[in-house]
Amino acid sequence: MSSSSLKLFVSPYDSASLKALSVLASASSSLSSVSLVSSVDGLPSSSSSSSSGSFGMFDGVLLGDSSGGGSSAVLAITSPSNAAASHIVVVTSPNVILVSLAKAIKSTLITSESAALARMESWLAFDTHTLAPAIYDRNTTNVKSALKQIDDALAKSKTLAGTLEATVADIAIFCTLLTTREDVVQEYANVKAFMASMAKHKAIVGGTKQWDALPGANKQATPKPAPPTSIPAPPPPPTPKPLPPMVAATSSSSSSSEGNKKDKKDKKAPATLENSTTATTESKKESKKAKKDKNAPPAISLSKRGRLPDPCAGATGKIRPVANKKNVLITSALPYVNNVPHLGNIIGCVLSADCYARYRRLRGDQVLYVCGTDEYGTATETKALEEKLTPRQICDKYHVIHKEVYDWFDIAFDHFGRTSEPEQKEVCQALFKTIHNNGYTYEKTIDQLYSPALNKFLADRFVVGTCPKCKYDDARGDQCDKCGALLNPTELINPKCKMSGATPVLKSTTHIFLDLPKVQEKLRVYIDKASASGGWSDNCVGITEAWMKKGLQARCITRDLTWGVPVPLKGFEHKVFYVWFDAPIGYISMTKAYCEEHWKEWWQSGKGRAFLEGSASSSSSGENGNLEYVEFMGKDNVPFHTVMFPSCLLAAHPEPWTLMNKISVTEYLNYEDTKFSKSRGVGVFGTDARDTNIISSAWRFYLLSVRPETEDAQFRWPDFQARLNNELLANVGNFCLRALKFTEARFEGKVPKWSGKGLKEIEEFGKDAKKEIAGYIEHMDKMQLREGLKKAMLYSKLANQFFQSTAPWVKVKEDVEMCGDYILAALGIVRVLAALLCPFMPQVTAALLQQLNLKDGSGGKSADKPSVHSAILLTSELLDGAIAPHTLMPQGAPISSDLFPLFEELTDDMVETFRERFGGSQAEREEKAAKAKDKKSGGDAKATAPAPAPKKGGAPAAKAAAGPLDVSRVMIKVGTITEVGKHPDADALYVEKIDLGEESGPRTVVSGLVKHYSLEEMQNRRVLVVCNLKPAKMRGVESQGMVLCGTGEDGKVEFIEPPEGVPNGERVLFPGYTDVDGVPEPESPFMPPKKKMWEAIQPDFATDGACIAKYKDVAFTTSKGPCKSKSVKNAGIK
Repeated sequence: MSSSSLKLFVSPYDSASLKALSVLASASSSLSSVSLVSSVDGLPSSSSSSSSGSFGMFDGVLLGDSSGGGSSAVLAITSPSNAAASHIVVVTSPNVILVSLAKAIKSTLITSESAALARMESWLAFDTHTLAPAIYDRNTTNVKSALKQIDDALAKSKTLAGTLEATVADIAIFCTLLTTREDVVQEYANVKAFMASMAKHKAIVGGTKQWDALPGANKQATPKPAPPTSIPAPPPPPTPKPLPPMVAATSSSSSSSEGNKKDKKDKKAPATLENSTTATTESKKESKKAKKDKNAPPAISLSKRGRLPDPCAGATGKIRPVANKKNVLITSALPYVNNVPHLGNIIGCVLSADCYARYRRLRGDQVLYVCGTDEYGTATETKALEEKLTPRQICDKYHVIHKEVYDWFDIAFDHFGRTSEPEQKEVCQALFKTIHNNGYTYEKTIDQLYSPALNKFLADRFVVGTCPKCKYDDARGDQCDKCGALLNPTELINPKCKMSGATPVLKSTTHIFLDLPKVQEKLRVYIDKASASGGWSDNCVGITEAWMKKGLQARCITRDLTWGVPVPLKGFEHKVFYVWFDAPIGYISMTKAYCEEHWKEWWQSGKGRAFLEGSASSSSSGENGNLEYVEFMGKDNVPFHTVMFPSCLLAAHPEPWTLMNKISVTEYLNYEDTKFSKSRGVGVFGTDARDTNIISSAWRFYLLSVRPETEDAQFRWPDFQARLNNELLANVGNFCLRALKFTEARFEGKVPKWSGKGLKEIEEFGKDAKKEIAGYIEHMDKMQLREGLKKAMLYSKLANQFFQSTAPWVKVKEDVEMCGDYILAALGIVRVLAALLCPFMPQVTAALLQQLNLKDGSGGKSADKPSVHSAILLTSELLDGAIAPHTLMPQGAPISSDLFPLFEELTDDMVETFRERFGGSQAEREEKAAKAKDKKSGGDAKATAPAPAPKKGGAPAAKAAAGPLDVSRVMIKVGTITEVGKHPDADALYVEKIDLGEESGPRTVVSGLVKHYSLEEMQNRRVLVVCNLKPAKMRGVESQGMVLCGTGEDGKVEFIEPPEGVPNGERVLFPGYTDVDGVPEPESPFMPPKKKMWEAIQPDFATDGACIAKYKDVAFTTSKGPCKSKSVKNAGIK
């Protein structure tokens, strides 16, 4: 390298360049020359390129900043003897190149000790993926958390890697910290001392001098050497992301700008942040503008604007099927009217169906989405007894509540009806008569539980007892909430009357049974063809086949109740139809109530069963006037919709009833490791969500992003917060508002005109975007809504990267026309995002359309077809435009002058408030609120005893809650499974004895791995165990830890395994979070369950592309190397 020369492209945001120059200043031999080029084109042309980060193989290096998504600086190292053959190497992270560069020039900043080298690389990853994003995303909480980690590490060693001398990691983090405010750093004594020490390091001093010596350098952006006792004045930040206010205060010139005008004339001020779109020279102009209009009100955010017109709603009149068009009938399982729906109900049925219905409307299909409240049956009678109302009064009350909740969640039903409407009686009785006349029913006298005290037969839900399958002691007479088994009341152990508490007696009564065995052959044909043509999910097929394999049994379809559809047969005047027979017919009756005389076009035209006659590939499309019937529900409703309901329709021949051929089934959504429960009032309910003042689109986004499509999912407040802040606020909201604000500030609020100068960069964007758009359509067509949302968010991420890399705030000063091309494309991308996100966040779409000032060319609301804004229809024009976004906006047209943010930050304090507010059951919340009200009004002092005084030193839980919430709080150890057996009461669970090198002997751990490993495969396995979770009973067996496994997208589960030779009991370490020497034990034996620490930390566990287990970007590290899975890549770990 002694004869090498350096060519440097200096961008306006170049702390990455300062890092590189500082590394170069530490070289054992000097460069022969250093010169500037003004653009990448000024570098030597390359005949080849590579994505490798290994410097030694190449002559040139392109240094890009991954946190900004673009090229923040370019370094080209050339050899005079081979200058023409120089190459440019594209690398995503500048820190990767810094290491390669330092090695190539034999820098003193590289350590040769392997453990220290690993720590150095971990800190470089921390710089790229934690520290820099925290600073540039304006997240003060995350900045302080990152500084705390650095401060803790520096308390043990003067360097981050634990070496005697500084390494590349110290240089990188020092340069990044220059972009944060000095007073923030002052809060951390070790970080403050580190900054003062590094300011005097020869590499930093030499790099700064070299910077100043560059001919033609941007002296305004030159970081000046600082006095030894203070922090150097900062260079500009390494990425054009919006910077937090803390960054803007770093310039020492800001405080003296008014008092030293003479100095201003003699020399340029220190670095400014002119690349930042919110803290730039743009902001100077805006501040001047603001001074002229001090009374100008701030922009009103979306959450405070009230409802905007729905851009993708149903029709105003009666929707009818259309010839030569795709007709889609969509239903979602009818919610019981006996309570307020909780988030699990909402995502499992109505929200998922609404998302898909909106997507199909956007695709131009003729869609009818019907749902309503299920109002008959014992659940309603039970609720009526509780509230001392009549069943009709209960239904009237809760139907309104359901409708209000769904309206707030932007559920765009075409019709939301009720099973107590007159049409239900008409359709239900008529269908029964056809089935009865066809010979598919019979009468049978059975013994049924009877209450002498109440003088009545007890319907299923009026009986409670112990489940004969799983021994759950609070099972209902029709179904066990714990294991999901469908039951008869007489099967319960120790049955009790729910109303009186007395033990019922058996008494004979006559009922009508549906002869399911008689229709089984037809049902078998239907299931085979529908599941093949409709692509039924594995869980749906599994549940259905379990019913079919054991052979269908006749099912009773009547009950001794008064609230329901009367049975139209002599001798049965005092009986009603059972809810499982009655409720699905509600889809038909509600369609009749809505479409009136045209209802049979949807249900009896014969076009809704074309898949039975044709092949699986050709009959399910719904084209040419055929009809596609799609159902949405949770897994507990599957048998009623794949076995019971179609059996009734098949038994009603020759009437050509429409049959479901597509179905989307979700697993359960749990609430922070507890089941949502309407009956017990556990979880967040629809009215709760509304009362948080968080916009409905944010709730929709989160629920759909964690939609339990293949396995149970969890609602967790920290995860909700992280997704809202990082994905909505920092990703979608950030890009859209930047593009719109830039148009307003630089192009007079008008869409720029196309010049063609920016085509190259736009085409590069299109190449990356094409994959995401294709994936979006593929997943949404298959009703894989969660995956479709991921693709939409990846498109938004590409949009941010495009904005970063094209840097319009820079380009506008160099070439306004090229800048205009970039902004024209950015506005087109905003339009695409409005369309892609509409199924998930319709109010966000409405806000974007309003700000883009795009008028609806569809003619407005229609009586006979869905009302969809023409600008977001997912036509071939828009989908093609998604990869050529400069073609999508009317050039020269004005955008709205009313620009406003879409999202607001969800703070830690808000999360804790909500978690506390919605903890426990609804009854407990009401009791707590009543006590608080009583206390506030001076209630009985005797009612509440004084709280005991805290013990000296505080409780262990309080100690455990202190410090950063990261992986340092988790105790993971290496162990060996010495014994394993099946759980005595749970077929899906193993009970293992695991040797963790503890004096107390092996721990007992319960794991749900029966489906993934045989007993033989479990024996003597080397595993990782989370050891400081509070022990919990799983079906009666106490589990004292958790075995960590990776789960791939295909559902494959594999152990995370330690390397060979690691002893049992060794703690797994995370460099930068837990250090190799003197690892402190957690201050409490268990992470406090109420603090939900594990729930907040675990989502950042994942395997990478090499199967290595990582927390964020830091490997699970042992004395023998990293831990990994056998083959599962890019998979979550839990």
